[in-house]
Amino acid sequence: MKLYKSLLLSLLMCGFSACDTTDLERDINSLKDRVEDYEAQVQKLNDDMNIIRVLLDGNKTITSYSFDGTNYTLTLSNGETLTLTQGVVGANYPSITIGENGNWIIEGEDTGEYAVAKDGENAENPQFKIEGGTWWVYDSATKEWKDLKVSAVGSTSSAASSPIASVDTSTSGVIEITLTAGGTYEIPVIPDLMCKITSPALADGEMWLVGTEGAELEAEVTLASGDDIVRPIVPADWKAEITERKDGKLKVKVTPPAYASKCVVTMEVTHGIHTITDEIVARTVTTGYYADFMAGLDIQVGSVTLNKSMFAEDEIHGPDENISALSAKGIYFLKSGTTVNLSSNLNVSGLVVIGNTPDASLTEMPMIKYTAACYMSLSSTASGLGLLLKNVKIDASASNTYSFNIGAAFVDANIYFENLVFDRCNILFNTGNSLVYINNTAQKMPIQNIEICNTLLSSESAAQKYVFSFSNNMYEGFENFTVENSVFYCRTESAAITNFSLMQCANADGTGFENIKVKNNTFVNIVPANQLIKVKMFNVDFSNNLLWRDADKGGYLLYGVAGSVFGTTSFANNMYYNADDGTVSFNLFHTDGIVPENVTNPLQKLSSNPFETLDVVNAKFVLLPEYQNVGAHIE
Repeated sequence: MKLYKSLLLSLLMCGFSACDTTDLERDINSLKDRVEDYEAQVQKLNDDMNIIRVLLDGNKTITSYSFDGTNYTLTLSNGETLTLTQGVVGANYPSITIGENGNWIIEGEDTGEYAVAKDGENAENPQFKIEGGTWWVYDSATKEWKDLKVSAVGSTSSAASSPIASVDTSTSGVIEITLTAGGTYEIPVIPDLMCKITSPALADGEMWLVGTEGAELEAEVTLASGDDIVRPIVPADWKAEITERKDGKLKVKVTPPAYASKCVVTMEVTHGIHTITDEIVARTVTTGYYADFMAGLDIQVGSVTLNKSMFAEDEIHGPDENISALSAKGIYFLKSGTTVNLSSNLNVSGLVVIGNTPDASLTEMPMIKYTAACYMSLSSTASGLGLLLKNVKIDASASNTYSFNIGAAFVDANIYFENLVFDRCNILFNTGNSLVYINNTAQKMPIQNIEICNTLLSSESAAQKYVFSFSNNMYEGFENFTVENSVFYCRTESAAITNFSLMQCANADGTGFENIKVKNNTFVNIVPANQLIKVKMFNVDFSNNLLWRDADKGGYLLYGVAGSVFGTTSFANNMYYNADDGTVSFNLFHTDGIVPENVTNPLQKLSSNPFETLDVVNAKFVLLPEYQNVGAHIE
């Protein structure tokens, strides 16, 4: 954390100016104790929230527990192990309660996250950390950490109570836990009762994808008596049956309905009055985004989650509609092979365009095609979702100066756009000099999140190519700029785009981007226009990128304009390869700008070609197995 790093640096600098190291050693030991105390506080609070989750769910028992004088180690009936510590670990804990609506209330604010599972959805535990001496909580909706402004430094007079007030193990067969916010709960202790889904193994938040033919899960159960009942539970339109049972290990065949659907698959064991469960969330494999969307399932466009409830009925357009034009607001699912021609300017407030077939090839993707006189503007009439494009081909090869334009009409600070996202797009970008041009003399930036992911962007022209170009005085309100798992290349063999930039700003005024992430991308015959990114920078992750070229030209990648203050940064594992064995190299930072401390040129020059297949004409970019963690990987 930034606090620890800055304290440690200050202490070391003081130590170099003194001959007696006694004070330095004492200060370092004190700092070490403080860090360890913070870590213990965070671990305890997150562990407590896990215990509360088990209490509220009421579908777990304890198979065993131990006490070492300070900590209880609980092993649950699904194999999960939790640690419970009694008492306060020197902290002022944030106020945590459950509201009348069932949501977590933290420091008096409704988080919108429910504490008790409902409607087939798992409940979410708040996750906490300490930074800068205060407590922070993770907001899963915005995917950001929020400062609660609650001091994490405890005192005898002000230290708040832990969410768990007390633990009582005096009653045989139960552990009794009392919460600080009120309520006493019991977790039964039954040594020989276990129910655990072992396969598929899913990461947190990941869903099990089940095809129309069905799929098999595996589970382990231990029964306390011969009368115990074991069964899988799914909704009425799903099917689940135990197909194999041997030595406590089960195989269960799960079959979904013929239409798009999502459900919770539960394995249940009943012992007397106690019922224990383990569960996973399953959904049908996507065969068409429109069917999923109309069934109420979420659609992911980049980092943005969309669902049917966000759109009016007349704003939803299916793939069977004859789409001749796009409107300012709505969601369109386009059929493979179709083309939507844009022959006039389009003002957008909340427009989503999705190619309906998930696995459509580059040649089958539906196309958005510009004419010479057309460009898209983002409407200044109302705040909205913005512009989100997924699984489409964008033909921006007409002679436009730019294809997406944000004009100068934004004069109301309350009017903004949340997103500009390109996800799994194939962008043909030829004669225009900017894909997205932002010209806003009112100094109000209407887009909070700009994102390119899983996308191919190419040009056959060697002229100036700026993906995002910003005019003067255009820097207020930027938040996130993300470019991830994408390929940028020249479509002409043995040629290069000699004046290329992902993001180019005309001057050094304003606040810049809070968060810049450019990660796991491939650049083929791309020569930066003085620099690949030029903007005021704060938190930067520029990692795992691969640059390939067969022309003896290099350049600078990042230019931190005046006012850049680098906080959290990562510049790890970036590589480049010269096919002609040239001597000119790429440099991470332009020395005319602001350069973060202790960063020189962490780019690794490769001695051999990292590609198994490199075909710019047919857009095939397959890296050798040893480079699976570097560059983009797009099927």
